Amino acid sequence: MLIRRALRAVGSPRYADLEDLFYITDVVKCHPAPSRNEASNRSPRRSEIDTCLHHLVRELEVLRPDVIVTFGKVAAEAIRHALELAPKGGVRVVPPEPEIIAFPHPSPRNQVTIRKHYASMEAFAQAMTDTFRALIGRLGGGSSHA
Repeated sequence: MLIRRALRAVGSPRYADLEDLFYITDVVKCHPAPSRNEASNRSPRRSEIDTCLHHLVRELEVLRPDVIVTFGKVAAEAIRHALELAPKGGVRVVPPEPEIIAFPHPSPRNQVTIRKHYASMEAFAQAMTDTFRALIGRLGGGSSHA
């Protein structure tokens, strides 16, 4: 919800929801545990990431992003690994060096990490809003400061 609130704070009529601006995906394509299980709210295991990595590589090949925004260390590492695995010969499908903007994962259990990089959760949310506003501006969509 923090990510969605940060995007709403941009105040862009063209990009009212995350899905209007970004392609959203997960590193792991299946939920690691049933939702009623406390262990379901955890970072994916290396084996789970490795099992799903070819899906992520294919998404990058098809979408050819110029900018990738990640949330969490696991996502940032997986994206970097997937980019390394993307086809390199002939016409490269993924841009040579997409910009990677890495944020900490905004889950409540990660607030200590967030506070190492940002003065407060509000500052973290503002950093996301500023990033989204800059991305929208680069896309030519403009923004209003709501």
